[in-house]
Amino acid sequence: MKQFSYLLGGIEILSQSVETQKTNKLWTIVYIKSGAGLYIIEGRLTGLNDGDVVIIPPGLSYSFSMDDLGGEYNENINASVFQFGETWLNGLLSVFRTLGGVALRLKEMKSAMSVKGTKWIRMSSVMMDLKSCPPQYQPLKILELLDLFRTPADIYPITMETAFDGADAAEKMSRIRRYIDCNLLNRITLDEIAAYSGMNRTYFCLFFKKHFGMSLTEYINFERTKKASAMLTGGSMNISDVARESGFPNVTYFNRVFRRNHGMSPTEYRNSKV
Repeated sequence: MKQFSYLLGGIEILSQSVETQKTNKLWTIVYIKSGAGLYIIEGRLTGLNDGDVVIIPPGLSYSFSMDDLGGEYNENINASVFQFGETWLNGLLSVFRTLGGVALRLKEMKSAMSVKGTKWIRMSSVMMDLKSCPPQYQPLKILELLDLFRTPADIYPITMETAFDGADAAEKMSRIRRYIDCNLLNRITLDEIAAYSGMNRTYFCLFFKKHFGMSLTEYINFERTKKASAMLTGGSMNISDVARESGFPNVTYFNRVFRRNHGMSPTEYRNSKV
């Protein structure tokens, strides 16, 4: 089996844009070891949770890319990913003919699937071992993994969130801006602002990135530094007070964000306006 070519890695091998995934020709099996986040599949949002096993057949466009989803939502995910193409599958079948039923079931798969029940226990265990075991043992683990597709039991189509179509975008954007303006000095959580805007958190993430051009955190920090720059220009308030009055939790974080947005420190900015 060493001559067969497959891809094995973590979530980073899936971090491509939706556009580059439209001609995907690989079966993809993802096991989320830890963390939570979201991904896009066929224009719809789906949540990722600790322990999930997701199967995506060829021909479906999908993305785990943070450029598509907004900066912070998939950073803490630790995943095992196994990908293989039809040529690899056919080559495997030529050696192990008893896998004919497995190959047929995989080739008939047309939608993204998730694994539940007792099959999930076995598949998640194999996926955990697959990435960590020595290379010489990977072929045996792969055969064990594929054999779990022999029957359809415990493998179900994924229920995806409502398609992101931008409906009522102007009103949603207005509500989001209003919420941020009124809570700029407070801690703004994703769940709270999503609920106020009439969206669940996964839908909100993609909506915000698409219509504001940045992540929620980036936008909030931009608005806070804009408020801070006005205070730095028009008064003699010390830097720590400016940080607090513009909504930043501490001076160190304020200095770092301000420099990122303005290219200079708050003190340098104040001096440049004298």
